[in-house]
Amino acid sequence: MMYGYGNMISPSNRLFSGGGGGANPLWDGLLAYWTADNTTDDATGNGHNVTLINGTTYGSGIINQGFSFDNVNDYATAITLGSSFSAPTSAHSYSVWVYPPVLPAISDFIIQNGTIDMGTSISLRQKDVRFNYRGGYDGVLTTGNLINLASWNHIVSTYDGSGGLKIYINGSLALTTTISWTDGTGTCNTYLGSYLGSNHYFNGGLDEVGAWTRVLTTDEVTELYNSGAGKQYPTGILPLWSDLLAYYTADNTPNDALGSYNLTAFNGANYGTGIINQGFNFDGVNDYYDGGNVLDFDGSTPFSFSIWLNPTSVGNKNIINKWLGTNKGYIIFFSANKIRFALSNDVTTNIARIETVDTYTTGMQHFVFTYDGSKSASGMKIYRNGVLQTVSILDDTLTGSISTSAKFSLGRDLAGLGWYQGIIDEIPVFGRELTLYDAVELYNGGTGLQYTN
Repeated sequence: MMYGYGNMISPSNRLFSGGGGGANPLWDGLLAYWTADNTTDDATGNGHNVTLINGTTYGSGIINQGFSFDNVNDYATAITLGSSFSAPTSAHSYSVWVYPPVLPAISDFIIQNGTIDMGTSISLRQKDVRFNYRGGYDGVLTTGNLINLASWNHIVSTYDGSGGLKIYINGSLALTTTISWTDGTGTCNTYLGSYLGSNHYFNGGLDEVGAWTRVLTTDEVTELYNSGAGKQYPTGILPLWSDLLAYYTADNTPNDALGSYNLTAFNGANYGTGIINQGFNFDGVNDYYDGGNVLDFDGSTPFSFSIWLNPTSVGNKNIINKWLGTNKGYIIFFSANKIRFALSNDVTTNIARIETVDTYTTGMQHFVFTYDGSKSASGMKIYRNGVLQTVSILDDTLTGSISTSAKFSLGRDLAGLGWYQGIIDEIPVFGRELTLYDAVELYNGGTGLQYTN
């Protein structure tokens, strides 16, 4: 049996403390995002929470819930999005899903960051979209009646800070033009569903509202539209170092950076050039690092390892193990140039074991091994250089505990599987299942990422 995805997400930093957009570059430069899923919170954690005015409520959205406006006097407001959304020299983008149940009479405002003579906004005028600037005194309008009534429609506007404006409707470019204006004065506020909280109230639903301090690309607009299904900013992603149990920098020290599970070098194991500073260096003869009976798991809870490897030879080579004899514990090793990951209570009758389909050679490379606590081989994953690897399931009979009194070790031969030869560096151990986002962030475009406390 095989499973895997082989997808790649380009790395980027986690920019926001509250939401955790992970590694997808789509979310780079995202300043505010409102899911409207029965919450007024800005999902990015940047503090642009909205206040619902005059009975604004929730209804069905394109994804889960959305804001619902009555076209009478209700709206939502938040602190200013800043000069990026008002100054003619600053790039920005808006993305929003709109549901107009009936034809707007004049102009229903969707999102605005401005004052009476300053700032930008998007509004509906009949069945077209208007981008407004200089507080709404000026604007440009799409043509073609592209908005569908009583349906969800996706609108994106991008402005490049040099006059270049584009409007996309339902994933397609509807308008490209050049505009210019002069700043007004005053302090901008942000409004959803009205013009300055005083008129031009929106009628219908707004959902998945985002504001970026950069120009979204055509591909990113397509990703947000998602064939009409929408795409939501991924809230709730844990900070990378959550549930970190141990971390070995290998920077001329065998110690755990958290101070809990220090290692000891045996038989001349030393240091060499790592992905970041130094790494553990193994001669492939008989040296290894040992931590004693630590980092034990029973198989009913998730855990993960991340590790940089620069093997000078591959084949049968042990990488990480906590394995009692030939029967019990966990082990990660090269097997005929592939990598195996096994959890065992009894190696013949009670074991979950997977193996990569791809083979690997020498050179610096990053691996992440994750387990979800299910005692199922399908709950085990291997990532290489930020990409989820396709694996074969060799065994899937684990039901018992994998807890063992065996020693936790790096590079040590076990049951004739071979001594590791080369560099091992940057080894965090987590008490949770890492995600693809985590794997990409740890890979960090091939430069690695080191924990600092």
